[in-house]
Amino acid sequence: ALCLSGAAASAQTLLGATDPVSRATLRDSLTQARERWKSTRPLGYRAQIEMRCECVRPRDNAPWVLVRGDSILLDSVPADQRALVVNRPEFYTIDRLFTVLETAVADTLVSLADVKFDSRTGIPLSFTTRHRCVSRVCSTGGWVEVRVFSFEVVASPRAP
Repeated sequence: ALCLSGAAASAQTLLGATDPVSRATLRDSLTQARERWKSTRPLGYRAQIEMRCECVRPRDNAPWVLVRGDSILLDSVPADQRALVVNRPEFYTIDRLFTVLETAVADTLVSLADVKFDSRTGIPLSFTTRHRCVSRVCSTGGWVEVRVFSFEVVASPRAP
């Protein structure tokens, strides 16, 4: 059964790196969304989450992951997509998406755009982070886009 209500609550269309009022608004929306997630969070779920960034070539399909607690059951991830999930696990559970967002809101070098939460469950449905580069490794900064395509509650979370 799909858990997403289809109604998205947009926290902020565009959040600049230096806008403290917008950061406070987004922080409040994020706190409310996390509280909704805590009250509706199932023991297990399947999710299809797409993570794209300048460092990873876009894929034709986002991996489905099976989650128990906050652990990804890697047997549930197609073999050709496991490396992506293992190398960037922060983007493949709902709890970890909240952590990514909280870290981005707290970091003044990060801008956020298109942050949307499911109005019933609090799930972060989409967001884009953009950060200014502060190292010698990159010259332009970077971006990450995340979108939750599908979410299903799983009664007995185990790998198929």
